[in-house]
Amino acid sequence: MGFVFRTVEAGKPIDERFDVSDVQGLKALLRIIDRETDQIGESLRRHRRILEHSTDRISRRLSRMSLQRRLGIIAGEIDLQG
Repeated sequence: MGFVFRTVEAGKPIDERFDVSDVQGLKALLRIIDRETDQIGESLRRHRRILEHSTDRISRRLSRMSLQRRLGIIAGEIDLQG
């Protein structure tokens, strides 16, 4: 049985082929799965930090506004930028 791992590095598509019918090929496949899992986890953590930072910044801006203005922004009647 074979496995093809497709990825893009430096803008160039790369195909890695593995024969997973033996122990060596299966170990190579498991290393790829571990590596990709780690990269997905790091990407999620990075995006979570960005979202938390953005949410904090917006919350601070809203807290400095009047209640009437905040309600208008939340209702979508007033643009947050305006």
